Amino acid sequence: MKEKMYTIDKTLEQEKDLQVKIQKQEEELAILAQVVGADFDMKVSFGKMGQGSFFNPEDSSITLDPLIIVEGKDWLAEFVAGHEGGHRAITRSLEQIGLKKEKAIELYKKIGFGYLSNCIEDCADNDWVGQMFEKFKQASDKNYKEQFEQENAVMTTPEISQMIGMLGYTPKFAQFGSEILRKWATGKYSKKLDPEVEKAIKKTEEHFEKAWQEIPSEYSKELARIASARERFRIIFEKVLPVFEDLVKQDIDQEKMRELANKMMQDQMNQPKEGTGEPQAGEGEGSALPDALRKELEKLQKENMEKQLDELEKQLDELNQQLENPDLSDEQKKEIKKKIKDLMGIKDGIESGEINTVPWDQLSDELKEKLQELYNKLPKDIREEMQKKAQKTLEKIDDELIKDSRGKIQEDGTPLTHDEVRQAEKEHQEQKKQEENKIKEIKESKKMQDQVEARLQGELNDYDRIYKEVAPIVDELYQRIHKVFLSQRHPRWQKGHASGHRLDLAKVMQFQADKAQHDKLWERKTIPKKIDYRFTLLVDLSGSMSGENIKQTFRGVVVLAEVLNLLGIKTEIIGFQDVNIIYKDFQTELSPEIRRKMAIMRKEVDDNGEHNQAAYNSDGYCLQEASERLQKNKGKDNFIVVFSDGSPVPDEAHAGDEYDLHNVVEKIRKTTKQKLIGVGLGQGTGHVSDYYPVSLPNLDIKKIVQALGDLLEDMIKFPAKYQ
Repeated sequence: MKEKMYTIDKTLEQEKDLQVKIQKQEEELAILAQVVGADFDMKVSFGKMGQGSFFNPEDSSITLDPLIIVEGKDWLAEFVAGHEGGHRAITRSLEQIGLKKEKAIELYKKIGFGYLSNCIEDCADNDWVGQMFEKFKQASDKNYKEQFEQENAVMTTPEISQMIGMLGYTPKFAQFGSEILRKWATGKYSKKLDPEVEKAIKKTEEHFEKAWQEIPSEYSKELARIASARERFRIIFEKVLPVFEDLVKQDIDQEKMRELANKMMQDQMNQPKEGTGEPQAGEGEGSALPDALRKELEKLQKENMEKQLDELEKQLDELNQQLENPDLSDEQKKEIKKKIKDLMGIKDGIESGEINTVPWDQLSDELKEKLQELYNKLPKDIREEMQKKAQKTLEKIDDELIKDSRGKIQEDGTPLTHDEVRQAEKEHQEQKKQEENKIKEIKESKKMQDQVEARLQGELNDYDRIYKEVAPIVDELYQRIHKVFLSQRHPRWQKGHASGHRLDLAKVMQFQADKAQHDKLWERKTIPKKIDYRFTLLVDLSGSMSGENIKQTFRGVVVLAEVLNLLGIKTEIIGFQDVNIIYKDFQTELSPEIRRKMAIMRKEVDDNGEHNQAAYNSDGYCLQEASERLQKNKGKDNFIVVFSDGSPVPDEAHAGDEYDLHNVVEKIRKTTKQKLIGVGLGQGTGHVSDYYPVSLPNLDIKKIVQALGDLLEDMIKFPAKYQ
């Protein structure tokens, strides 16, 4: 967003009224964003006058420009707050919907992928919020009406406009994404579309509309929201992206010709005059063009260069005038001088020919055909060099489009710029190597060798036999969850600091458009965090769990106990009927003795069911006791996973409101930060959803990796959602 300097003449009374209005708006908008996003830690506040509105993914906060209030655009504040809250609620990252890191990186390397995804995601987000709040829908309509007032308008920033001005054309992939938003917002496309863009829209229209209509219900749980996000991605990936990539290829081919034209002009001007060593026009590669075409190219490039230089001069004059304002702070002067320096660099690049200003759309068809003919005759290495330059130019525009979308998406769903993708790929390779080494260490450890040797010798008890059956599931879930914990064990570069060890180049570029980012330009190396999680596994052993339920449940308990043990997370394992049975406390290792002791769980259910089919299971009382034990041994993040069929039958001693399961669950949620998960393994366990707000009912043991993995990962990354 281009910086503007504002002087507002107000009386003290007007200033006071403005502050009261801002305070009231902050409270209302915070509630809107928090309710929509189901994130009650989300903050909404007004920043400095004239420094823009933006979303900060580092702390999930929204900062609004007070000018929205001064200029009477209260609706814009409502749109921003509701829109960001909507993204928090339904937008999920590629990894959250199940893609491997390698695949996510591969996709973000593609020019335009992040931009395309975000255009469609914005439509889905606005529809989802609009179905709940009519006032938001009205604000959304006003917002997009402003943005699409002009035909063929691209969702843009001053930086993008400047780049497009130098190119002399708007890339087809950028037009395509903007037209999707225009169709969603206005119900129609621009009247005069690029023929190739129009063709691509006709091929994909039914698919991208279906994608933005794929939204979860208002009261859906996390797994349903992930499922909707996964389906939106599937449609984009399978039906829209292949056609979109054809447009990107056309953009690259077009940009290669523009690079060739620019190279011909540079080479021509750099030829020395005969006998003088001074540049001489009319020679070099440019002379390969017929005279009329060469003159056409020279004329159009010169006109566009002069136009861009005039625009730069206007911007520089405006900034120099701002510097004369005596009320500016030292920090503001520093920001303006930095902007002036950047613009001077662009100006020097244009004047020296380093920055390409050949206006492609103004070239005649004859000239374009001749350039293609000359390109085809170039040596392979020169063609490859131009290919790289063309991709780099389009990546810069793509990066600006992505950075413009930063305020429209949650942290883990934010599209990456191409430099960030390369950095992420490097970090992923390092992390992958660390994971492989860690797994190798575990497998080579004497403890693991002893366990394998004991099993090979046939010393298998009931627990061991079950473990042997579910070992592949243990390994798969371990690989999944291990990544979440490993990322906190190793130093990483953390963005968004006022000082640090290195500059965040993406933020520096963003800073040019949004001066409010001046205190977030540096990255620091984080200090490795020590894992501090606690898990209580609470297992229903009442008579109603007999038969297939306890068989599946015991398998699930073994899977989770072994995974948590491999991760080194402190775990307590408790069985319950009318009272709790402690199989393993937080201080005890998961030893062979403990495993043999846990194998008795199945017998407890069978005996209980055989002798008393109406056997008590005082869920509320036992859950409260387990919660109190966890509270005494709590870590930074604490979880209680309850394996049950969800049908409590308390005995007389534990009946009444105090131990009612609904009341106990509500009390734990209000008085502790413990996260409760109800798991029903096998069919007929749907009752767990009646008691636990976060639940996995009727779960097939084969699907425990995906379901429990998705849930635990989300709970660890976004704990505030589950309080």
